[in-house]
Amino acid sequence: MKVVDLRRRSSRCTDHPVVRFMNMLAELRNSGERKVLFVVNKEDLPLGVVSKFVEGAGYRIVSTNDKGEYLEVILERR
Repeated sequence: MKVVDLRRRSSRCTDHPVVRFMNMLAELRNSGERKVLFVVNKEDLPLGVVSKFVEGAGYRIVSTNDKGEYLEVILERR
């Protein structure tokens, strides 16, 4: 399973975790990857936001793990 850690922050707008998450979902759609684990700061990408983006990307959330400041979210291709 591929692991994508989006907790790193940058001052550049194209490196914002939301932009990186959307770009990674697009890459995954084309790669054929079946399962992926995203690690995200809850402050940057709350679970509700993650859910909305995932719905349109052909994946579904199969597991979430709240680690306090961040979430581990496992997605699986539909």
